[in-house]
Amino acid sequence: MGTNFYIEESSYIVETRQLVKEQEHIGKRSGGWTFLFQGKESKTVNEWKARLNGLAANQKIVDEYGHFYTPDQFWEMVESTTMPWGPKGLTPKVNSNGDGNWQNNGFAFSNYEFC
Repeated sequence: MGTNFYIEESSYIVETRQLVKEQEHIGKRSGGWTFLFQGKESKTVNEWKARLNGLAANQKIVDEYGHFYTPDQFWEMVESTTMPWGPKGLTPKVNSNGDGNWQNNGFAFSNYEFC
């Protein structure tokens, strides 16, 4: 069981008077594992940091349960996974053999859809 995190972007369509929310998957925290980043757009931890620390006013970091995070709160949570706390002290089992999974700065990345 884990928790997914997203960039949520809100916009208002004047003509239809609708608030539209779109989400981009950042990644997932799962018990005992380091944070797993979605790597389709941002390929390194530094790229994700630049994006999340520079969010526009209409963009927020949100988890799948609707809780919002500041960039500092999010990175504190991500960094807390670098010392796996699960019963087996699990670390990511990914490689960079071209299969769409890799590691960067101790975190796992994947090009695949996951939830």
